[in-house]
Amino acid sequence: MGVTMKSLKWGIGFIAVMAGFGLTACGSDSGTSSNGEGAGGDSAGASCQVSIVPCPDVLEPNTICDARDGKIYKTVTIGTQIWLAQNLDYCTSGSWCYDNNQANCDKYGRLYTWSSAMGLSSSFNATEANPAIPAQGICPEGFHVPTTDEWDALGEFAASATGSDNNSLRSVDSWTSSMSTPGSDDFGFAAYGSGRYYMNNFADLGFKAYFWTSEEDNTPELGDPVRHSLIRSLSGMIDAMGFGNSNKADGLSLRCVK
Repeated sequence: MGVTMKSLKWGIGFIAVMAGFGLTACGSDSGTSSNGEGAGGDSAGASCQVSIVPCPDVLEPNTICDARDGKIYKTVTIGTQIWLAQNLDYCTSGSWCYDNNQANCDKYGRLYTWSSAMGLSSSFNATEANPAIPAQGICPEGFHVPTTDEWDALGEFAASATGSDNNSLRSVDSWTSSMSTPGSDDFGFAAYGSGRYYMNNFADLGFKAYFWTSEEDNTPELGDPVRHSLIRSLSGMIDAMGFGNSNKADGLSLRCVK
């Protein structure tokens, strides 16, 4: 009928994802030292403290240590790609714990503005950045913020192997919304329903996961690279990876790729 699967999925994702406006600054977390930016350069002056823990001399297989704070992350190989098997939880300005609850950061990772995820000034939430690709952003050494092509390659591999690019990447738990069903987590990607922060509210915990890409939205007619960037999402209800954009000042998850 002239409609490709990719365009259909884009439509599903775009309808499902609402752009957010008017975000406030990140809350503070307890810790022992600053992330090196003091108040982090955030326009609202919020501070973010990082507890620095030395990395162990020996790591378990398929793990990395982020030398900035000593956090250990699992990694997973899916097709030819190596991904973090957890959302990033590096404390920096322009980021939140869901409901400002540290326990949610521990489980789901932090929710970042696009400029924060990209390691840019917060001014780029309202200015076109044209970043060089690949962009490390705030990902650990050796990893970077994924492009749309890298997300799509992940989805295509998962779909070809299991028949689903959504359920096979979602965790079997944490999808607690009454509208959600558990994922099958066939590869160990373990995407939780981590929700988002938009329009001054936390939303969709246990129902959806939203992830930044490194790309601003230049889609004809729909895109606005000044304020919007492209995202991918996973849902507890729709069995397809979501495509769309989000306001750069929204708080979304960051999953890094090597």
